[in-house]
Amino acid sequence: MTFSTKAAALFFLLTAVACLPLRAQTDYVFSQFSCIPTSCVEEGPPEKTGTASVVFGSTCTGGVTPGINFVIQTFLENCKAPYIPYASATVTSQQLENSDACPPYFYTVDYVTATSEIFTALGVASFYTDTTLGCDGSETAPITFGTKPC
Repeated sequence: MTFSTKAAALFFLLTAVACLPLRAQTDYVFSQFSCIPTSCVEEGPPEKTGTASVVFGSTCTGGVTPGINFVIQTFLENCKAPYIPYASATVTSQQLENSDACPPYFYTVDYVTATSEIFTALGVASFYTDTTLGCDGSETAPITFGTKPC
């Protein structure tokens, strides 16, 4: 082998070793989750005073956060007209790419969105707020529109 062939082989070997993943690819997903009620949704009847609530509990994999646990509640108190309280927890997954790694790889992150809404008796949204939490430790700022009627 010539010097240039040896140098090229050494360069290829060093590049291949440098691009080996330093650790296993990690997913940040729910190993378990549960809701009360089990549907993860509660909607009250049209009422002037009432509550809708969902309790969410989970365990996450990946080591960033041990789990996500919360209670989302929608309150109505002494309204002049009937409104419908609504609360929910919605679980979603997203596959993301770590393009900074060598070689790049895909991993999965699970999220839960806590939503609180108030509807008029005719079903028109009067107030809405939600926030999303991820097993990777991420959290969105609350998204809110409308005003609480009472």
